Amino acid sequence: MPRERLTDLIGVPFKVHGRDKGGLDCWGVAMEVFRRYGVRLPDCWYESLDDSARVRRELEGEVVYLPLEIEKEPCLLLLRINGSPHAAVYIGEGYLMHATRRYGVCVEPLSRYRTRIEGIYDVCNHKHI
Repeated sequence: MPRERLTDLIGVPFKVHGRDKGGLDCWGVAMEVFRRYGVRLPDCWYESLDDSARVRRELEGEVVYLPLEIEKEPCLLLLRINGSPHAAVYIGEGYLMHATRRYGVCVEPLSRYRTRIEGIYDVCNHKHI
């Protein structure tokens, strides 16, 4: 999918637990981007994707997270920002898309967040594996 098909999300305001163009949080951005790639992410809140028991319980039969060594388009990035978990989506060519309180949905260079990456995941619906 060309990145141009994601530009309508840029500037959508940040909203805690936001799930539509009225406002999105970081997980709302991930849900929408992956939806456009044909993958349905469940609407749930994570402390960390490393919380494997909780992840398995919540996602059983829905989504599989496959750890990656390097980014591919699209993939889910789990970051740690100011001590808190944060989700972003790698959209290719060295850029990620996420939501911040200050700017809402934005695209930024992955290099700015490289040291904050806690996990890189290929995401697919169970039925597509």
